[in-house]
Amino acid sequence: MYDDILNATIHSIYFINIDRGFTKELDPQGYVDLTEYPWKK
Repeated sequence: MYDDILNATIHSIYFINIDRGFTKELDPQGYVDLTEYPWKK
């Protein structure tokens, strides 16, 4: 069972904002693009 967890891949990342009442789904590359520092581009 633990091998399955260690070898898993991330398919989606969810942002959930309860205060504003929205969710946002991103793929892993979209998350990296969103959070990457501007000077690294």
